Amino acid sequence: MSSLLDRLHKALEPDYVVERELARGGMGVVFLGRDVELDRPVAIKVLPPELATVTAAQRLRREAHLLANLSHSHIVPVHKAGEADGLFYYVMDYVDGETLEERLSTGPLPRKQVLKLGRDVLDALEAMHERNIVHRDIKPGNLFLVGDRTLVADFGIAKPGGESDDTVTDEGSTIGTPGYMAPEQMEGQEASPVTDMYAVGMVLFEALTGRRWSRMKPDWSGFPRGLIGPGIGRVIRRALAVDPEDRWPDARIFRHRLWRIRLYEYWLRAVGLTVGGMAFGALVMALLRPPGAGGGAPGGLTVRVAAFQQSGGAEDRPRLADSVTASLKRNLSGSPDFRVLGPDESGATGPTVLLRGAAIVAGKHLTLEVRSEGLLGLRRPVHARVEGELAHWEALTDTLAYETLSDLWGESSPLRRWLPRAALPGTTRGFTAWLAAEQLFNEARWEEADDAYRAAVEIDSTCWLCSWRITEVERQLSKPLPAQVHVRRAFEQIGRFPEHYRPLIVLRTLPVSARLDTLNAATANWRDFYYPWFLKGDELFHRGPLFGRLRRESAAAFLEAARLRPEFASTWEHLAWVRIAEGDAEGAQRALDSLTSRPHPGDYTAFIQLAFQYRFESPEVASGVAKTVLQDARVMAMRNLVSGPRLMPTFEAFDGAIGLGGLFTEIPGRPDLALSGLLAQLFGHFAMGEVRFARDRAREIGREFPEADWLPLFAAQLDAGLYLFDSPQGNADPREVLNALRRYAARGTGPAAQQRRAAWIAALLASRVGDEPAARAFRDRVASDSVARPLTIVLQADSLAGQGEFDRALALADSLRQWEAAESAPGPFFRTVSHLLRARWYEDTGNLEAARRELRWHESWDGGAPTDAPAVQEVDWAFGTIARWRRARLLDRIGETGVEACATYGAVARLWARGDGVYAVRADAARRRFAALDCASVEP
Repeated sequence: MSSLLDRLHKALEPDYVVERELARGGMGVVFLGRDVELDRPVAIKVLPPELATVTAAQRLRREAHLLANLSHSHIVPVHKAGEADGLFYYVMDYVDGETLEERLSTGPLPRKQVLKLGRDVLDALEAMHERNIVHRDIKPGNLFLVGDRTLVADFGIAKPGGESDDTVTDEGSTIGTPGYMAPEQMEGQEASPVTDMYAVGMVLFEALTGRRWSRMKPDWSGFPRGLIGPGIGRVIRRALAVDPEDRWPDARIFRHRLWRIRLYEYWLRAVGLTVGGMAFGALVMALLRPPGAGGGAPGGLTVRVAAFQQSGGAEDRPRLADSVTASLKRNLSGSPDFRVLGPDESGATGPTVLLRGAAIVAGKHLTLEVRSEGLLGLRRPVHARVEGELAHWEALTDTLAYETLSDLWGESSPLRRWLPRAALPGTTRGFTAWLAAEQLFNEARWEEADDAYRAAVEIDSTCWLCSWRITEVERQLSKPLPAQVHVRRAFEQIGRFPEHYRPLIVLRTLPVSARLDTLNAATANWRDFYYPWFLKGDELFHRGPLFGRLRRESAAAFLEAARLRPEFASTWEHLAWVRIAEGDAEGAQRALDSLTSRPHPGDYTAFIQLAFQYRFESPEVASGVAKTVLQDARVMAMRNLVSGPRLMPTFEAFDGAIGLGGLFTEIPGRPDLALSGLLAQLFGHFAMGEVRFARDRAREIGREFPEADWLPLFAAQLDAGLYLFDSPQGNADPREVLNALRRYAARGTGPAAQQRRAAWIAALLASRVGDEPAARAFRDRVASDSVARPLTIVLQADSLAGQGEFDRALALADSLRQWEAAESAPGPFFRTVSHLLRARWYEDTGNLEAARRELRWHESWDGGAPTDAPAVQEVDWAFGTIARWRRARLLDRIGETGVEACATYGAVARLWARGDGVYAVRADAARRRFAALDCASVEP
């Protein structure tokens, strides 16, 4: 195979560099390559000479042709095809993700992910089937998982309609993969789109259960119970029908039915919450309390629905007027801007609008009409009227609610100036679905809001605001890839949005460094619009420190957003987060009170409350509270639970990472929580200077999770980082660490990305200990890897700095910022190393102010909630105390004696108080300096 690689490399140069084999199968071999002109990785599929029959060559050409003409977000795109030096090949996107087959080797997927996977695959198949192409080989090995997307690959036996099998099939060969073939395929019959439907059914069954589907012995035991209605079990059973005529007739209907599962379950949850749901409340007491009535800001507008008056006969519906009254009240409820009460309900706290209605029956005809009485809170009266068949009274009531809501939103809402009316859905059902999603968005219930906005778009595709909201919700959920179809929809319809929305819609397309300028302009131009203020605070909180801004600066923007829109829960969520992190117990409590006083606190509320306990109470008291919390079944069912202890450092609650992490390791039957707990403890101990305990946790991870192949290199990188940027007594011998890194950097010892990272940090360490030959060898090793450009730049800059050329090193290192976003960083240590090196070089040039700004980076939280292997931001937080110690000494040299100096020395004193040896000594020094600065009297 090495001769094939060399031959292909020579055949495709100078346009492509062929690097290594990625995969092989019966239809060809796939190599990793690099497009030299565009400097990007590609995958190159080639037909080996020993397989190059006329039929096989025709099949490869046809596969390339099919893929090149199927431009779709869930299909791997092809860029070029041809023949060179007798080799038939084509070039496609390199998919940096695992196959579903690889993922399922670790167990079944979560139910929501299975539904999303099915919709993605069926979306791709719908596009294929529209072009009369049948894939015929849908299986886990041909599906790539990239972020939250699924990509369909390997069209080697796909068949355009009208082309017989024998034109591209060797005589006697089987079409498809045994085990993933529909019954008619196995019998040699003609494949059709419903053949692909059967294969999708098998894939979904396996993804959901972890078991292969067997038609001869179908095993539905342990299958997740489907809810009444369109449950997932019924949907998959129909796809797996033996008779093709009994299956889903096409991909579009199958995909829509999967959508309906999510929609149906969302409505069931909504009904459950309306009827008698409970939400998080006081953690120590019971956590749960009943929801408040009707929504709306206290003291704001109240809408009372009076009992409808009925005229005309309706013998089969004697209580029609009561039903219409209840239905209208229910459909109007949920708005965050006004409270809705029924005829006999109390609770009005501000101006009240009375709605009086009439139900007029004439034979089989029904007229519904509603008018507002008085103008309290309104500039003009509400008047809505609908007519139709009596049998359809419920649909008529929905329409009446829509017309009434339109008037109320247009006239009474404090957001009426900011509501993008032209971007709202134009149908009753769509408007109602959007309103329900909007309520979840306002309550910071991000997972549910994501489902609800998607459901609203499915109901009414004219909800352009829904598409933009989806991209914002997924940002709050820290999803690695935005929903591209919704990003595109919002951009294409940006003209439907008012002027004040447009810079916010394009915000995420801008470089991070330009976003604050855009938000500063937006808050200056539209001072009364809450959302730019919220986004400004969000940007300062999550990414501001990467550019030298202090995290605490975000609080002012959040406070302004809260003043303008106190009903928007995420503002209070973020404000509580900042206040806890900055050690402001009183301010944090006020924000928490505003957050937990709501009927439905947001998705992160439980974590925020626990962080408050760990930050301001003793570890013993906090752990007692946490144990109570973890006994609640609803807490244990939270979808973001696994991130809990690993988010504690974002609050500067490293005791919480250790304490809550320890509790997670004791939860039986949840290895995902145990791993998360051990990693949280590792990072917590490291940040608190308890390096010996951090190493203990690393060894424990190695024992309990031998499959964690990233651990040995990660542990060596931690030791290397300590020596590179701190070197206190008691740390590992750098030459032993260097020898370990040398083993991990050797070719063939593991994934290529890990080899690169090992060679990279080994080069830095070798240079620091004065082993220049080894440093040079490691630098050459990294430079020879065409996908290691940012790592190469770091080494080039470090080499220049070693020669005393700091200005050139800093100029080169400045380009590294484009790779410092968490999703772009080539490894978890990249950002930490970049900032600490730049800070050192700035200090060496005497630019202490620039060094000071660099050493703030660790306060950021750019990259989402960590769930499995160590993440970029976790390494940032772990090295944060070391960065603070360096920044504190810089501030002394600058002559800074104010808030930042006090906060920095105070943090060092608190975090290293129990640290090993030199860390405890530094904590004592920090306490003395804190007292000398008279920090107790400094206003924060």
